[in-house]
Amino acid sequence: RKRRLCTARPNWMTISLRIAKFKEECNQIRIDLPDILEIDLKNGRVRVEPLVDVGLLTRVLTPLGWTIPVIPEFEDLTVGGLCMGYGIENTSHKYGLFSNLVQEYEIVTSTGDVVLARKDFNADLFYGVPWSHGTLGFVTAMWLKIIPCKPYCHLTYIPTHTLKDNVEIFNREAMKGAAGHEFVECLMYD
Repeated sequence: RKRRLCTARPNWMTISLRIAKFKEECNQIRIDLPDILEIDLKNGRVRVEPLVDVGLLTRVLTPLGWTIPVIPEFEDLTVGGLCMGYGIENTSHKYGLFSNLVQEYEIVTSTGDVVLARKDFNADLFYGVPWSHGTLGFVTAMWLKIIPCKPYCHLTYIPTHTLKDNVEIFNREAMKGAAGHEFVECLMYD
């Protein structure tokens, strides 16, 4: 009988409390693609497979003076998961979601075809992949935008004591534009 396809990645490897029971009803395909394929510093991009995690990408790019513009705090998150999920971080006010870094996807579709998708080629697929959670096919590689980075950053801590002040200061700092901060983060405790 025909069954849907899904990755064979086990629940314990995800950064989620959700148990993906739907996988029990699917043909599970092992996708073992954890490599950085190419670094193109001239054009500010890196070609990676979907199981490259943020920790590996950071350890390889930072000594070269480069980084991905949207860097999650958890180094075990994979670029494939960040693109198929949401991938919002403390630089998203400036660079968007993690999926906004993608310049090109290489995808195996349900028919078994390997296709490329960019803004100007297979655009419907390119814009459909983010947040699709793998429903459009298996991503086998992607080109991501990278930017120059310095080894350290200056940190300013602004304490607030009310929700109103917190929201006001966060919005003010996040909206400073290109001349503003690279990172803006808000922590709240009750």
